[in-house]
Formats: sequence, C-alpha cells, structure tokens
Amino acid sequence: ILFQTFRELDIELHQECTYDHLEVYNGKDAKAPVLGRFCGSKEPDPILSTSNRMFLRFFSDNSIQKKGFEAAYTSECGGQVRAEVKTKDLYSHAQFGDNNYPGGSDCEWVIVAEEGYGVELIFQTFEIEEEADCGYDYMELFDGYDGTAPRLGRYCGSG
Repeated sequence: ILFQTFRELDIELHQECTYDHLEVYNGKDAKAPVLGRFCGSKEPDPILSTSNRMFLRFFSDNSIQKKGFEAAYTSECGGQVRAEVKTKDLYSHAQFGDNNYPGGSDCEWVIVAEEGYGVELIFQTFEIEEEADCGYDYMELFDGYDGTAPRLGRYCGSG
C-alpha cells in the first residue's frame, strides 16, 4: 500500500479542476480507479492506495501557470481493503516482485465484503521463511476485524 501526502499544491484553480489539474489513480496506470483530481492551493488529505502502485498524471493547458505541487510518498503495510466480486490484488509489501519483504514488519489488513457476502483469499504467490511452528515469519488469518477474532490459521513456508 502506498501513502502520499502533499507538502505544497499550487495549480490553477477551477471548480471542477477542468484546466490544470493532478489526477491520482489507485494502480499502475490511468485505467485504475481514480483516487482524486486536484487543483488550486488547498492541500488534499493524505491519499492511500490499496495496492503497491499509485499512478499520478499532471495536466496543464496553455494559459495560466503556477508553482505546481510537491508530494511525499511512503509505503505502508496494512490497511483496509474492500472485497468486490472482481478479484483484487493484495501485496505483502510495496516492492513485491523486485525485493524480498523487509525485516521487522508487522502489517495488518482488514478485508471487508458487503453484508451477506464472505471473503475468498487466493494466494498467487506464497513464500515466507519456513519454521516448524511458524514462530519466526508468518501470516495469520482471523475471522474478524483484529487479532481477538477466531484465528483461521497461521502460515509460513512456500507453496
């Protein structure tokens, strides 16, 4: 999960941000869901993606020019994700695929489905340090909002 905050925003103001604007997407490109469209000088609240990618697109027309924007981003582990009929990807860490997960991580995700629906978790890749009791690195599943809910299992190794 990526987390972005704005240190400064100074883009031509328009009520619907039609002219100069910054668009932020929840994924790898402009086909992903839009997290926001921004202009003016009011810094938006922090933006959180639900995957390990966030795409930004800046538009500028030929008239008014302003200072622009400065943003900072960090990778966050954990967060709340909404389960939908369409399968969504969830990554153990922001640099999944390029680097191993960092040591000392303690991440929690809450996956919420609509009332009357369940959550199905399908592992495409699973590679965590193996130990007989999964006492070192592990992934636990709970049937609820936190670690006080019934535990469905503790997993490590690969498979």
